[in-house]
Amino acid sequence: MILLSTSAIPLGEGWSLLDYTSASGVGAGSIATTSPIDTTDADLLVAVTQSYSTTTPMIDSKSNIWLTGVVSPHPFTIVCIFYCHRGIVGIEHSFTWYGDYGALQILAFKGSAANPADQVNSEYLQDAATIQPGSIIPSQSNSLIVSGCCNNQNVYSIDSGFEITNTIPNVGALTMGGAAAYLLQPDAVAVNPTWTIQPAGVAAAIMSFTGA
Repeated sequence: MILLSTSAIPLGEGWSLLDYTSASGVGAGSIATTSPIDTTDADLLVAVTQSYSTTTPMIDSKSNIWLTGVVSPHPFTIVCIFYCHRGIVGIEHSFTWYGDYGALQILAFKGSAANPADQVNSEYLQDAATIQPGSIIPSQSNSLIVSGCCNNQNVYSIDSGFEITNTIPNVGALTMGGAAAYLLQPDAVAVNPTWTIQPAGVAAAIMSFTGA
């Protein structure tokens, strides 16, 4: 399954969500590859991945270097947040991730600081219908917050003003369910959103990025 955005979204305070997409693999050792999108002018690429048991590196069609922001703590049911700052961007930009029963969401932003990676947290719960990734306090106001969720059922919603870009549905024993969401946080105060899911083992992660 591949899902695409339609247009750039101004977020305010210099931030914009320029494009986003997602994809899912099928089964163990699967490959999730997105359709090409236009990342022109993006200075921060964020990847949220979900898998049963793998944390392999991100790959994209422009051979960028991706850094690991946060990996959830449980060895089975894993959500990761990767990022690429001021990499090579442009048209026909696709993204690939290898993961067991894996899913992938990509968000392309403009407006990041020179060194944007900031605070992280993550959590895992067994047989839960809701989960919080853990509280973070961004180091400055007007920070971008990205959160991801992974479980072996379906993800329904997130609160605290976060906007979901894409949701990947669980497909039996073939694909983990997952989603990614973002928030422009106007104040440097604690944020800890609640994801609502179909009850199952579930992981969530959160990461802040500072703006220019």
